[in-house]
Amino acid sequence: MKVAIIDGTDKRGVGFALRWAKHNDISLLIGSKDENAAIKVAEEIRNITGASQDRVTAVSVAEAAKNANVVVVTVPFQEQTPTLKEVKDYLNDDTILVDATLPIELEDDGEPVFMQADAGSCAQQASQILGDTVKVVSAFKPLGAECLSNLDEELTCDIFVCSDDDDARKVVVNLAEKLTSLKITEGPLSFDILSEKFVATLINWNKKWGQLCNVIRVPMEGMEGSMCSCVNPFLKVCMNRGIKCLSI
Repeated sequence: MKVAIIDGTDKRGVGFALRWAKHNDISLLIGSKDENAAIKVAEEIRNITGASQDRVTAVSVAEAAKNANVVVVTVPFQEQTPTLKEVKDYLNDDTILVDATLPIELEDDGEPVFMQADAGSCAQQASQILGDTVKVVSAFKPLGAECLSNLDEELTCDIFVCSDDDDARKVVVNLAEKLTSLKITEGPLSFDILSEKFVATLINWNKKWGQLCNVIRVPMEGMEGSMCSCVNPFLKVCMNRGIKCLSI
């Protein structure tokens, strides 16, 4: 399987590449607008993981989008829309696009602020931009650069993998399982906004109490309807685990 990471030179992108490069059944395309940076990152990943040159390759953003089975977008929120518009014409009909964008921006004092996408969530916005031919999946939103890049650290946090295409979702679940023992909750694309708000809340928890919190799994089955029907079970799970809850 060919997996492209855009931008493969940012810290999060490098973290994903380091972990997936350890698996011989995955070939990585490090996509970036900065060709020299991509070449340098690809070489570093090969040196650290022992992957061969044909398994970790530096390419342009257009080449990454055109030649991959799965394209993982890890750019910051403000860069998501222009990046998707740039790659749109290069994606094939059977391409799976994984949106890992978290709509968080930092204020001058470092306070994280949730910035809801116009379409509801980042993945829904991606689907709106790319159209029906591209299979959009939301995944990996709680995973930060620091924990991804520390290969000695086992990733045990819960994540959502959301898509309206069952086959595409299964492919991304398989990729998630290769990142180590993640706890995975699957659901439709409409639940991406739930994932984003939970991660934004947990970032604030970590900042407030100085502790590491993981995203808590919420049963997807039978949860169609308003956001309240999803938030209440989430808070109940948190309280059962002894985690302090804030208003969402």
